[in-house]
Amino acid sequence: MLQGDVVLQGITVSDFLQEMASAYQNPNEITAILQSLNLTAIQHKALTTLSGGQLRQVTFALTLVGNPDLLFLDEPTVGMDVTARQ
Repeated sequence: MLQGDVVLQGITVSDFLQEMASAYQNPNEITAILQSLNLTAIQHKALTTLSGGQLRQVTFALTLVGNPDLLFLDEPTVGMDVTARQ
């Protein structure tokens, strides 16, 4: 998981994750990631309009896009609200 959040101008959460998924041979389904992380409500919002906690959640979602076999996470929930942490 990236330490810093990626904030690109003029791109939505869903479009950002779709673009990143295009770099992988066997990516996870974006809609499934959004649903499992309760991000469907913000999927059409621009990255630049998200709160810090929402950006951390999108950064976490980014770790799942490539369908990894193993994840190494160092304090991945820092900056997330209590509901997102759970």
